[in-house]
Amino acid sequence: MGETFSRALPASSLSRSFTMICAARLYKQAPRCSRSPPVAVLLVGLQGSGKTTTAGKLALHLRKKGRRPLLVPTDIYRPAAIDQLVKIGKQINIEAFTMAQMKTL
Repeated sequence: MGETFSRALPASSLSRSFTMICAARLYKQAPRCSRSPPVAVLLVGLQGSGKTTTAGKLALHLRKKGRRPLLVPTDIYRPAAIDQLVKIGKQINIEAFTMAQMKTL
């Protein structure tokens, strides 16, 4: 924030930097979320900016703070993102909701 760059950076680099700054601020705010669940957090950003990875990291952070996160993929334009979030959820042992689960309810 407030930094100047001597040369132009590619858009993808700026997008990742922005995501990292926002995620860092969100991590700091996480303990101050509403005390009455559920609390929804929506991550938005450009393609390839790290939203899916950030969702996993944030979920892990919230679990360490005593919360019970649920990952809910909503990218209808990139079905692979749903699989990616489910895979990340399995790696960190946090449930990821899928439409397949909706059929069993």
